[in-house]
Amino acid sequence: MRLAGHIAYIAAVVAILTGLVYYADPAKVAATLVQATPLYIALGFLVGIVSLAARVKKWAVLMQKGFLEITHVQLTGVMISNFTPGKLAEPVKAFILKATSKTDVSSSLPSIMWERIIDLVVVMILSLFVFVSIQLGGNLRLLSISGMAIFGFLALFALLAIYSQRVGRKLFSLLRKFPVLNRIHEGFIDNFYSTKISKSSIGKCFLWTFFAWILDSINFYIAFLALGISPPSIFILAGIVGISIIIAIASTLPGGIGSFEIIATVLLGVVGFASAVAVPVVFLFRIMTLWLSVAIGVMSMIYLGRKVDIFGVMKAAHKKEN
Repeated sequence: MRLAGHIAYIAAVVAILTGLVYYADPAKVAATLVQATPLYIALGFLVGIVSLAARVKKWAVLMQKGFLEITHVQLTGVMISNFTPGKLAEPVKAFILKATSKTDVSSSLPSIMWERIIDLVVVMILSLFVFVSIQLGGNLRLLSISGMAIFGFLALFALLAIYSQRVGRKLFSLLRKFPVLNRIHEGFIDNFYSTKISKSSIGKCFLWTFFAWILDSINFYIAFLALGISPPSIFILAGIVGISIIIAIASTLPGGIGSFEIIATVLLGVVGFASAVAVPVVFLFRIMTLWLSVAIGVMSMIYLGRKVDIFGVMKAAHKKEN
């Protein structure tokens, strides 16, 4: 993406978050955040760290590699993808892994695809809690169902691409238009389909993924407690996280920043929380999840930067396929 595009995205995110705070009343939002209990915030960060560890473990299971071997690569990749529309830069960690452990991109890319598929499935499962627990209005219900339908289609299409070389080759032909994978050749695709991931590994990855998202939902609960507000049930919060993530990713804003906050605030409003309460809760939740992962990801990138030229790897990803 060109510099102008980055600036436009940043401007859009800043405008959305500023508008959301203004709508909720800046004075009330600030007053609520100032009253946060440090002990609960510390607990939230601890839960956030465990959630990140679970996300490392799920990829380690698929890759059949040691936890510590891929920890910094996963955390760096997650951080980078969080700042791209729809997390499209996730494959960059395959290039980083190759630079650090000589693992071919074509053999690690299937695991990244499975990660995304399982993430989609788990988020959709969590989203169902909203439809069971909350009476959504017409437009919000339509938006939620549309988002789930799109996610479901993407998951099915990705599965089809993994199991059908005919579909997969057409997909890779499309991916060649994106910078990270813009020069994929036939040998790469052949290697991709020769890499097999066992059903047991996929099952374990699903469990670790579900565990990570449940921890995020618990962190949402902790955010309420930290601000001295009685929270709704963990099932409602899990559903709100799921729906908000789906719509946020569909918005194409990097990391869903801005769009997630709006949808989560609206959904909390549906269950009875005023915006002056919902906004600071959502902001604190994002600090203990998204922004924590960004901070740790930056530290991981700095650590890896002592061994390999991370920016050089990212630049090379625009020119090479493996």
